[in-house]
Amino acid sequence: KEGDKISQAKLIMGRVMMEQENYDRAIIMFRQAQNGIEEDAILAYLFEADAHRLLEEPRLGIRTLNQALGVFNGNNELLYSRAMMYESQNKLSAMEKDLQSIIDADENHYDALNALGYSWAERNIKLDEALNLIQRAHELEPTNVAILDSMGWVHYRLGNYEQARHYLEQATAENVEDKLMLEHLLAVLKAIGDQEAIQMISLKIKQVEETD
Repeated sequence: KEGDKISQAKLIMGRVMMEQENYDRAIIMFRQAQNGIEEDAILAYLFEADAHRLLEEPRLGIRTLNQALGVFNGNNELLYSRAMMYESQNKLSAMEKDLQSIIDADENHYDALNALGYSWAERNIKLDEALNLIQRAHELEPTNVAILDSMGWVHYRLGNYEQARHYLEQATAENVEDKLMLEHLLAVLKAIGDQEAIQMISLKIKQVEETD
């Protein structure tokens, strides 16, 4: 249909504007695509929410996703995006509710499993449940570095330092530019007391900070 082609063109134009960091104009394009076919409309809402995130307007991003979920009730992509927006606002109970809704609908949604498990590990709560969720995510995506990092961090919280080191060394081997993952590994190495490795990872963190 002609209308569908127009919506798709608006999406493409919006993405180009996003790459040019012209986020306000991109939002206009995305809003014009939200009346297209379901697949395009969902993308348009997701892209608009992302533009609000980049403009540091998380409340507007959440409002956009609330509007989208009013049309596409229970859509997991929209729920996950809103959960991450809630996290950025420290609205953790709302984040947990959305992530749990996703997992209830799709027990193999590894991003939601990982995000919920990591959130608990980060706050040092529900650690056994967190480990269970992250292990399920790891079984589904064994080479995903974010999940490897979560595996390491939850084992650290549980006091399983050698297991934590195993997973975090895997995560940072493929992702040496991620400061948070390196800091997780450093915390584990300090708990173990491996001075040589502590020095090496401390130097990597310093190098990352200097390139930021």
